[in-house]
Amino acid sequence: MRGRLLLPVLLILLHLLLISAHPVLAKETMVSMNFDEVEISVFLKTMSEITGKSFVLSERVKGRISFVSSRDVPQSRVYDVVLAILMASGFYAVPGEDDIVHIYPAQEALKMSGRIFYGTDIHEEKLEGIITQIIPLKFADANMIVNVVRPVFSNDLLITAYPRTNAVIANGSVNTINLLLNMVAYLDTEIAQEQSDIHIYHLENADAATMAQTLQGMSSGVPAQRSAQQKPAGPEAAVFQERFRVVANVETNSLIIISAPMDWEKLERLIKELDRKRHQVLVEAMIVEIDLEDDQDVGFDLRALIDTGYDAEAITSVGTGIA
Repeated sequence: MRGRLLLPVLLILLHLLLISAHPVLAKETMVSMNFDEVEISVFLKTMSEITGKSFVLSERVKGRISFVSSRDVPQSRVYDVVLAILMASGFYAVPGEDDIVHIYPAQEALKMSGRIFYGTDIHEEKLEGIITQIIPLKFADANMIVNVVRPVFSNDLLITAYPRTNAVIANGSVNTINLLLNMVAYLDTEIAQEQSDIHIYHLENADAATMAQTLQGMSSGVPAQRSAQQKPAGPEAAVFQERFRVVANVETNSLIIISAPMDWEKLERLIKELDRKRHQVLVEAMIVEIDLEDDQDVGFDLRALIDTGYDAEAITSVGTGIA
């Protein structure tokens, strides 16, 4: 009888030992995360005890944190929740060695990247901290991409354009960089050559109305539609593929040009040549009033400093001799 009871007890104890020894079988500890206006230093101290990580705060990291969760969070996910809370509060975590995590304001942390990546490949989400991504562009202009993307990411991304190689350089978290790479992939696409393009050129020296009239006169010599067998009718038709349109904006002294993409580079070079500063001659005029009297002396006296050629200078004078 005793042997029959002992066997089930031993089996139960063995089952409990296997569960406690195997992390998958053991029930994970759940953590309640509800904070209301808690100092960030106190919040991170509590999270340090739960996650086993040491948080080092920058002097500029101050404020209070509020977080409300409708259910408990698994202990293995607490650190991810802490990072999300910090990011929402405008702070970034920069991992270091020995589970030490440095906390900085977002804009300060974005300047502390230690890893640089080149290309358009998506990163694994296991990477932590701030990284630098250099993204080469094939079709789109780097400045245009930066102007479109920057308002979307706000303070979560430090981004700039490098026009020399037409590349975009960005600092941010791995998730933010991955989102940027996906967005650039959609924006950096080839535009069909048949499309017309609108360009705005700001003149520095020439008058916009005069320039527009000159260019429009050249455009009138280009056929509106040219067939494959049609030969150019004039010099303008031989240079430009399609007829273009130029409108002057007098208020800003600018030109609004609608042209085929293949003609824009030629038009831009032409405008730059015409928009040059003209050489000016300074003319100084003087009005002199002379009263003539019977005893007036009339004459002039010219004096000049001349070079004698013998390391010495001399003064020469010339007069009319009339007195």
